[in-house]
Order: sequence, then C-alpha cells, then structure tokens
Amino acid sequence: MIVSITPEIGIDEIPIYAGGLGVLEGDKFIEASEKGLEYVVITLFYRKGYVYYSFDPEKGLVEEARDFSEYEEKLTREDPFKIYFDDKEIIITPLVFIRNKAKIVYLKISAPEDFEEKLSRLYMEDDKYWFEAKYIILAKASYDYIDKRLGFENISTIDMQESLASLISILLPHTFRKRLVIHTPGPWGHPKISREVLARELGYTGGEEIITKISSSRADKIFAVSEKHYEITRATFPEFDIKLSYVTNGVSLRRWINEEIKNIYRDERIDPSQFLEAHNKIKKRLLELAKSYKKDLDIKDHVFIASWARRVTRYKRPYFMIRLIEDLADKMNILFILGGKAHPRDGEGVGYMKIFYELHREYPNVVYIYDYDVEKAKTILAGSDLLLFTPFPGWEASGTSFMKAGVNGVPTLASRDGAAVEMISDGFNGWLFGSDIRYPIDLYSNTASEIDQRDYVSLYDSFKKIIDVYENNFDYYLEIMINTLKTFSKDADINRVLRQYYPEYFRENQL
Repeated sequence: MIVSITPEIGIDEIPIYAGGLGVLEGDKFIEASEKGLEYVVITLFYRKGYVYYSFDPEKGLVEEARDFSEYEEKLTREDPFKIYFDDKEIIITPLVFIRNKAKIVYLKISAPEDFEEKLSRLYMEDDKYWFEAKYIILAKASYDYIDKRLGFENISTIDMQESLASLISILLPHTFRKRLVIHTPGPWGHPKISREVLARELGYTGGEEIITKISSSRADKIFAVSEKHYEITRATFPEFDIKLSYVTNGVSLRRWINEEIKNIYRDERIDPSQFLEAHNKIKKRLLELAKSYKKDLDIKDHVFIASWARRVTRYKRPYFMIRLIEDLADKMNILFILGGKAHPRDGEGVGYMKIFYELHREYPNVVYIYDYDVEKAKTILAGSDLLLFTPFPGWEASGTSFMKAGVNGVPTLASRDGAAVEMISDGFNGWLFGSDIRYPIDLYSNTASEIDQRDYVSLYDSFKKIIDVYENNFDYYLEIMINTLKTFSKDADINRVLRQYYPEYFRENQL
C-alpha cells in the first residue's frame, strides 16, 4: 500500500482545493485508482474551502464565503478518534472517498468548536498558533489513522507532499520508508515551527525550526518536481544533495484531454482537418464561456485567443500580461482571456486582480475569469489558440497548466522555467522566451527588474511572431499544434510520473 499525505487534494467529485498542488494530487489519485493501486491519500477536510471572489459593480472585488458541508454526504464516515494539541482534546472524524482500491481520507476536525472554525480553510490561519496547530494536527491524526486503521505493516511507502505535510516524519520510525516531495522553490514552501511547540507536541529537540530541513534529515529520499527545480533545490539545500532526485510532474489525460480531442486521436494518428474541427468546437465553447462574463463581447471571425490562467501572484508575472494587453489589445485581432485569483493576504496579488478587472472593463477584447477553477480550466486550456506561461525564472517548480493545454494540442509561449524547459522545444511544440536562470533571485531587487525588462521584450517579440505565423502561415501553426498534442500526450502523462515514483510496484503488477 502507498500512502500520500498532502495539505490538499482536488478531485472533481470533491472540489476542495487551492491550486496546483491539490489538482496534481487529484490527478495522481485518479490514475492510481484506475491502475488498481492500493493508494491512500490523507489530508484535512476544509469545510470552508479556500478563497472565492466575485466583482460587485459598486464594491469591486468581494470575497465570498462558501460551505462544503454538503460534500460530506458523498463520503463514508468512519468512527471518530481523538488526539491532543496544546493539552486540548481534538476529535477527528475520518471521511473517506473510495475509488476502486484507492481512497482519500479527509480528516475532519469535529471538536472543539473553535478548532473546527479556525482550521476550516485551506492556507488561511489567523496567526502562528493556528498555523502550527493545523499542520501538527495533520501529522498526529495521519499517524494515528495509519497506525490504527491501515497498519504500518501493510504500507510500503509514505510520501509527504510539501513540508506542511511532512511533520509526521518526526513521529515515524527511522527505519520506515518515507519520502519528501518538494513542490516549490519559493520561501513560502519552507516555513518554520517554533522549537518549543515541536518539543512539546512532537518530542522533537533537534533545534531546527525549518520544516523542510527537519523532514529532509529524516526522509529516505527527497524529490523535486522538474529537472530545473532539482538544480535549484540542490543549491538551496546542499546538505541533502545525496538524497535528492526529481520526477517531473504530469497530468491525468483521462481528466484533462477534451472529449472532442479524444474522439479524433487514435493510435497516435491525427488527421489535421479532424483536429482543427475538434479544436474549433472547443474554441466555440470557450467563446460562450467568455460571453457569460462579458455579455457585450463582440469578436471578429477567426479571432486568435491567447490565455493566461493561474494563481495571481508576483512571481507568476501577471504584470507581463497587463503590459502586453496595453501594448497590443487595440492593435490586433486577439481575444485575451485572463483567469486566476490571489490569496486574500497577498495584497499585491489582489491588486493585480483589480487591474485585470479594469482591463476587462476597458478593453472590448479582454475577458477576466476571476473565479477560475478546474471546470473552467478544462475549457480555457483546451479551447485557446495559445497559452502564456510567464513565471520569473527560477521561481516555478514545474507548472502544469501548459501540460493541460498541450495534451489538447494548444501550444504555449513559456518563460524558461519549471518543466517548460524540458517539454517545450522552441518552434516545434511551442515557444520559449527570456532568461534561463538557475539560482534564486529576489523578485524585488534591481537585478530582477533588469531581467524583467529583457524578458518582456523577448515575450513581446515572440508573441508578435506567433500571431504572424497564425495569420499568414496557418499550416505551420497547425503543424505545431499537432506536434504539441503528440509530444505532450506522451511526456506529460501522469502515468509516467507514477511509474517513476513507484517502479517496483508497477513491475510487480505489470501495470
């Protein structure tokens, strides 16, 4: 049995997730279950989910409250058990989603009431006390569930997704096989827990406070999630070099390839005219989605759709899209679709959301989808003509949006970061722009500003050349789209990821 402990997981049936990590873990679960793996994911149940926004004509950006209690009806409730935090009794009720031999165990904090309320949202804590409480409870409750419900003797591997899910490493015996998967090069991925709390709650007296360092010292192996991320992680944590390797992320083809594309893609043979017909059907649905956000949307025939859709935060460089729209929106036959939201405590990210909305109101050919989610992503990423992927070099661990686009034959213009530099061959199945930097740079430094200036010029020039190809040499553009579909459906398949993480299991079962 394989156990994966994660801060979040997002599947279509239970859409409680914040972003890329949750969707990635959902993709792994889907394909592991289809392969008949005994694969158990353990996470917390977040009754209020993550963050949700709407735009009010008078109030502007408004944060909405949601309650996911109704999803408990889709889950199997198991007998509750208790753990302790800060000498308080915490009641945990496991809620289980089962698919074939795989299952997701959502650990619901049922009592006390203040803990249930304070820990009911993903990545939202009022202060350090509640931050530490959330992830120590995840560690303790996961350990108890494994010990008493699954049985350590039945488990071959425990994978810990991100440092936030890795405190259980302190509780696990040194002899037990446990591995850490690091999903971000950024500092937010390597938080601290105070020494006093670690000693009181977990019996850890090693003196270290950075969770990543604690769990790395106890893990048998450490994985980065792309080749470039591996290089950066080696530089960040050189003391763990001998344990480090990487498995580049992927996506579930079952989940992300549009049915229109599935219907025409057989045995790696693609008829260009059939592909174009399928793509245009999806594109039409995307235009319908866009019109639901902008009722007066009036677009010209054969409009080129360029999309940027991801979390809105500085290192993703949303300001590149703002500048590109201001430079080109009123000069070319392009529909720009923006999608994504910011963490409510990321003031700069929220500010970019507001600018996106102003662009939406100002330009007739700009649409901002502020409540971007998996279902909308399926249409946007499959129906666009081009995806823009713009993270600051060295700050994106992998990225999967361009993979989800790619498995539908939608090419990406990407900065040289994350897994894009592995999967995109410039001019063959997409395009690359900008610098390839493989060491951390302060995003607010003069050096970063200089890189941004150079990279934007590269983005702008590449984008205009791509538009020219689309308008004046469409046969070549169509060839790139088909190349994209063929290469990404192979290279980005999450089944490749599972085989690399668990080769011995796949060999044994010939999966």
